[in-house]
Amino acid sequence: MTFNEKLYEYYTEHPKATNEEAATALDWTTRQVVRYKNRLKARGFIDRDEDGIAILKSYNAKDDKDGTFEFKQETYREVIARLLSCMDSESLTTTQLIDISREIRTILKEVV
Repeated sequence: MTFNEKLYEYYTEHPKATNEEAATALDWTTRQVVRYKNRLKARGFIDRDEDGIAILKSYNAKDDKDGTFEFKQETYREVIARLLSCMDSESLTTTQLIDISREIRTILKEVV
């Protein structure tokens, strides 16, 4: 079961749960709950309303994979590999190495 699916299932049973309650129940961080909740919302599975979480459509893993996510993940991995290979170059300054490290860290935040 994917993280998206786990959170979706949790919200079908606990639509009024807070992020903290969901995190505790799933043994996740609050940040993970927010990340996956936003993904489910962006993909049209859930929405937030005055009563909590509204289920918009049944979760189907096939619907959750349109190829874009996997493409982005592979692209991030490729960029990281290229940046890491640049770091092996002796011609880079300390500032350039720091900039590359920051870029890798930024990219890794996007990768699940």
